[in-house]
Amino acid sequence: MLLGRDRKNINNWIDKTKDKEDFDSFKLYILECDNKEERFFKIGRTSKSIENRFKGNISIPYPTKVIRVAEGSAEAIYKLEKELIEINLRYKYFPNKSFSGDRECFSKIEL
Repeated sequence: MLLGRDRKNINNWIDKTKDKEDFDSFKLYILECDNKEERFFKIGRTSKSIENRFKGNISIPYPTKVIRVAEGSAEAIYKLEKELIEINLRYKYFPNKSFSGDRECFSKIEL
């Protein structure tokens, strides 16, 4: 069940992205980031292609590999991201290098 705050966040996400030129679809992604010194996973959601999500000033300063991508409605993707983050909270990981989205990182992922 979505709380009022969640509904507002979903509506804001839709409004912010639906008419953008780079809109692709609503999706959840899981990335593996590994630079031999650190290895962790990033959970996130986007409305852009995965390639466009992490280019330019919002790139991830680690080599990445896409582990999984799921597409769906904005509501379904929002709920899925929230569930996965809650399930994996005990594996919370803080990368040595900061980047946009670095607070949704985990040393291990349970699906």
